[in-house]
Amino acid sequence: MDAARADVTAPADAADVIARQQAEIDRLQRRITEDHFAQDLRDALATASAAAAIGAPVSYTSLLSMIVATAADIIDASAALLCLIDHASDELVLMGALGSSDEGETHEVRVPLGSGVAGLVALTGHPMAISDTADDDRDANDIAAAVGFTPKNILCVPLSFQDEVI
Repeated sequence: MDAARADVTAPADAADVIARQQAEIDRLQRRITEDHFAQDLRDALATASAAAAIGAPVSYTSLLSMIVATAADIIDASAALLCLIDHASDELVLMGALGSSDEGETHEVRVPLGSGVAGLVALTGHPMAISDTADDDRDANDIAAAVGFTPKNILCVPLSFQDEVI
């Protein structure tokens, strides 16, 4: 009789274990959905904050500094800089830097279009990523020296206005 009772209770125990596991799976799936929603909400708030900050009435210099800070914050970079094209001289001009040794100071740094990563990106309009600057000779050492920060890796994207790289 005990063997018959064990055969009957085993499926009941297994069904109970399966039900508990399914409940745990359901709870974990809800948690994942909530975590994704929370991350999406954080991303949306960061974007809205960045848009509001950039859209606020400020001086030209402050606007450039906010663009640099926002870009660095979005990709969690330890440093960032913004260069604009001087079409009269076909050069990039350093306009703002974040994370440099003398952050906030204005430097008159000019790089010929096509020189270094930033110059190539400005010339071609195509983004570029360098994972190890020690193994790549396209970085502009003059910019690194001028701002007091030598990057280990670089992500450079063109800034455009009305379909023109600026």
